[in-house]
Amino acid sequence: MSERADRERAGNLPAEMTSFIGREEELAGLRRLLDSARLVTVTGVGGVGKTRIAVRAAAGMRRSFPDGVWFVELSGLREAELLAHAVANALGVPDQSTRPQIDVLADWVEKRRLLLILDTCEHLLDACAMLAETLLRAAPGLRVLATSRQPLDVPGEHTLALAPLPVPDPEHQTPSLTGSPSLALFAERVAAVVPGFTLDERNIRSVAALCHRLDGIPLAIELAAVRRRALSVEQILARLDDRFRLLARGSRTSFPRHQTLRTAIAWSHELCEPEEQVLWARLSVFARCFDLDAAEEVCSGPDLPAESVCTYLAGLVDKSIVVCEEDADGVRYRLLDVIREYGAERLRDLGEEHRIRRRHRDHFLRRAREIDRAWAGPGQHELLTWLNHNHANLRVALELCASDPEEADAGLGIAGSLWALWIPAGHLREGRRWTELMLALTDAPTPNRVRALWLCGLIAVLQGDIERGTRALAELRPLAACHPGGASFQPFLDHLEGMAAGFGGDPVRGVEAFSRAVETYPSVEGEAAAPGRLTVQAMLSLMLCVNGDVDRAFAVLRGLLEECDRLGEEWSRAYGESVHGFVLLSMGRAEEGEAVARSALATFWSFRDAVGMAAVLDVLAWIAFATGDHERFAVLLGAGRQAWSSFGHQLFSWDVLLAIRADCEARAREEIGDDAFEAACRKGAEMRREEAVAYALSLDPEPPPVDDEDPLAPLTPREREIALLVAEGLSNREIAERLVIAKRTADSHVEHILTKLGFSTRAQIAAWVAARRR
Repeated sequence: MSERADRERAGNLPAEMTSFIGREEELAGLRRLLDSARLVTVTGVGGVGKTRIAVRAAAGMRRSFPDGVWFVELSGLREAELLAHAVANALGVPDQSTRPQIDVLADWVEKRRLLLILDTCEHLLDACAMLAETLLRAAPGLRVLATSRQPLDVPGEHTLALAPLPVPDPEHQTPSLTGSPSLALFAERVAAVVPGFTLDERNIRSVAALCHRLDGIPLAIELAAVRRRALSVEQILARLDDRFRLLARGSRTSFPRHQTLRTAIAWSHELCEPEEQVLWARLSVFARCFDLDAAEEVCSGPDLPAESVCTYLAGLVDKSIVVCEEDADGVRYRLLDVIREYGAERLRDLGEEHRIRRRHRDHFLRRAREIDRAWAGPGQHELLTWLNHNHANLRVALELCASDPEEADAGLGIAGSLWALWIPAGHLREGRRWTELMLALTDAPTPNRVRALWLCGLIAVLQGDIERGTRALAELRPLAACHPGGASFQPFLDHLEGMAAGFGGDPVRGVEAFSRAVETYPSVEGEAAAPGRLTVQAMLSLMLCVNGDVDRAFAVLRGLLEECDRLGEEWSRAYGESVHGFVLLSMGRAEEGEAVARSALATFWSFRDAVGMAAVLDVLAWIAFATGDHERFAVLLGAGRQAWSSFGHQLFSWDVLLAIRADCEARAREEIGDDAFEAACRKGAEMRREEAVAYALSLDPEPPPVDDEDPLAPLTPREREIALLVAEGLSNREIAERLVIAKRTADSHVEHILTKLGFSTRAQIAAWVAARRR
């Protein structure tokens, strides 16, 4: 748990970039500005190193910001309306409610001390300015560091104008082997591709002339340095001079520095093979990152066979056009912003922009549907990781559909298939925005419309907007009635009716609707059938318990958990476990309820499901009250209230649950007094999210042994299998080989087991397994 908590506290700052040369003075100046100013913007021409110096400065100031240093990359974002969503996504702030996202963000940062980096703001200047001003006004402990080609022009803003690296003029100065940052950068980058390269008396003048020609712009120097693999410095300089003379006859309106960078990029483009040039242009449709499968499917064609994309992509990586990044989640690629811009221009020149953007859209529509079908099964963490990595690409695909009414049905298909991104990943507000937008563009009664309308209604109910959920249900009924496959829609209608009724204050009608859905869902084939069926069972068991039918609630739960184990499904199982903890509490079995509720919390934490965490914190609080630990109840109550505050409403505004909470609170105050209760509640409210989770999981570090045959056991079947292999002494790599799974999947499972059981070492897992076997 500690390693993950450290990551949470540190924020999401990307790894520091290489080739940080000659910026010591600017770096020190930037840190001084951040010490005294609350908004600092690093300005400068593209490719000058604004992001690099921001990341380096922030990395050295982590200790000054106990709530983390958070990086928000904006280059792939085009809609200003989604800026607050992008920032909330980076910060891990759930966007569940119907409140304006900027208000939710302001509340979230209000009492925190953190550094927020807004990277590449120039295309969203007004939106970034408004957001920065609003958040800074709300949060005294907030610092904002922006990078942009021009200032945000916000009151109180301080700017650091980042100039290109100083370069010697070889015609008027004698270049020195030491002391020139631009020459040192070139030498370092060349040494990376030509081992043994150093500056010496033979090449110093040519290198100085080259860096002078490139105006000391770091990106331009790095692009040129890569060519040293095939050309001498003199040859590079000669070809670059030719390119400069050619471009000198071009636009006279560009800034000189920008023209220099474009010259270097255009020259690099000219030196690429024709197939690499085509691939570069087509790759520009991707936002942020992409994987090889996406590149092959989107960018291939008669002139670029899919099997050759990998070869030409490797060539672009070698030439520093494409950045290759590898971590535990796999290999991904991306284009720097200025490189992407140039590629997009070339794509328009080729007349392929619309065709490739549609292929991009079709690829992500297909992937969204595949993930939707696969969600209720093993590998949910990997699917969620893919969705998070490709969130920006999915937005680009939706933007294309929103730009043309003829594409709206495809947009409904994407929005309606992204159930896992909108709900488990916590992007309710954005999911509702996209479904509402696409629904407004077309009224064609297609299956995509039915699915998107159902999902829109479901999200609205989860947000507490029962009226919109009820309207969606009213719109769905005639659609289902006139559709040839209308009978297959019935369980979805019953599902939505149950949600609207139950959360609208009528649990009796909710039980009736959910009961019908449980009966009819198994007969339905389709993308949402399995997760819908599992969700309905969890909600049905909760409403049965609230209505006093505990025995039936327990039976429904057992069926749900057994099905989750059979499918290898974890997310719905966690919701089942949280309800199971509540049911056990209702049966007077609080200690048993605590064990399964803690297991649910560990799973929600591994998914970063803020809604699930908030709900189970309340269950654990009620269990603490039932066991007589009133101080712990107050701490967990405060932590739960703070978690719910991000959504805009407590406990989904469900009166029955709010009444339980209020009754427990009143009785706890009587037991320990108002002052002690308020102090404990305040302690919980002031906890960071990872601290609240650690506190809730730490009461009983040794989970009681359970029967392997018990479907309510804390570990899933796959986790039990992996725990046994850990006990045998196998490493994660050996486990992956034994089970024929990816090593990162094994890593994820082991970490999940440690979190669920409250352990920190593999030895504790082995001891726990041995105890269960005795």
